[in-house]
Amino acid sequence: MKIIIKCILILWVPLISSNTIILDGNLDESEWESSFEITQYYEVVPFTLSPAKVKTSTKIFSNEDGIYVGFINYQENSSMISNKSLRDEWSSNSEQNGIAIDFDSDGAKAYVFIITLANIQRDGIRMLGGSPEFDWDGDWKAQTKKYDGYWVSEFLIPWNVVLMKPEIAVSYTHLRAHETVLDLVCRLLLEK
Repeated sequence: MKIIIKCILILWVPLISSNTIILDGNLDESEWESSFEITQYYEVVPFTLSPAKVKTSTKIFSNEDGIYVGFINYQENSSMISNKSLRDEWSSNSEQNGIAIDFDSDGAKAYVFIITLANIQRDGIRMLGGSPEFDWDGDWKAQTKKYDGYWVSEFLIPWNVVLMKPEIAVSYTHLRAHETVLDLVCRLLLEK
């Protein structure tokens, strides 16, 4: 299941032509209307897999600039905490949204991007089996905005934020035209 979700998010997030995406905590551009959306979340700390108690909606799309992610976090205004902290400070007592992306799709490391409701960025690299190391500062953008009964975070993770391994092209005789090994694995999983 994890591989299927990864394939959807990494390979087949719709490529949309973007003219005017403004990172302002408003998901009001037309690109967000046709984006891939995730609305089902489960409790993993503690690991119960119970449905999440509060509603969160995540929207994802990509274009030539990078990967855009928007979170809509529904909660009572009185519970929204937005304390200031230093960049990459882990102990921040604040609402936050985060994304982890394995750009090389090899399971060895993921780049972590977090924004707090106070617009404090945290980013780092998490090696397989380890904790995130926050001494890496990538060049990415995010913005949050508070509303009545919910708050929004909006991310742009540019394609050039990290050095990615080149895709391994494979023989046309074994795969569909322009298909990589990763595409094949994802296609075979989805066809089952």
